[in-house]
Amino acid sequence: MMVKRVPDDIEDIMKDARNGDAIALTTISSQFNGLIWREYARQDLRINPSDWYSEAQYVLYRALASLRLFTWPTLVTYYEKALRHHAQQIWRLEYRVDASFETVAMEDEKRANGGRLEENTVIYYEEKQHIKTSLQAVLSKLTPKERQFLKLWISGYKVEECAEMLHRSKSWGYLMRRNIQIKLSVELHDD
Repeated sequence: MMVKRVPDDIEDIMKDARNGDAIALTTISSQFNGLIWREYARQDLRINPSDWYSEAQYVLYRALASLRLFTWPTLVTYYEKALRHHAQQIWRLEYRVDASFETVAMEDEKRANGGRLEENTVIYYEEKQHIKTSLQAVLSKLTPKERQFLKLWISGYKVEECAEMLHRSKSWGYLMRRNIQIKLSVELHDD
């Protein structure tokens, strides 16, 4: 495995990139190519590779702007977390956009049919409402902490990340997942 050598003046390059120097930002992002493409391969949502690289550079710029301690190891640690978080945010935003398009499509269909929906559409929305009501009944079986954990987990975070966000241990996270499995009688897998 070939490891890139970090330039001796990396802190100066980081400061230049923070101040908007495009060449310095490119120099730093080239050091992170492996991480950038590894995170790209990890995601379920596939965006255009050039768009992903632009997003990764944007995250790098934001990470540099957020740093208080200006050292290479600090940037590496912070950037890795920020890039992973950004990929999850893109996924969540895509999910929200899909849901809003569905609402717009329903309104367009109503307008096109003189305020009425087709029978198939009515059945679809009735089934969707029934599922939502059923889920609310099932969720009422969970404690508030279990609901918080489940909300994070189904948003795409891993068990360990959910536990960390709720300021708990990994073992607590796995216990929560198990309790939810028992209460809901379902198998949950952490991919």
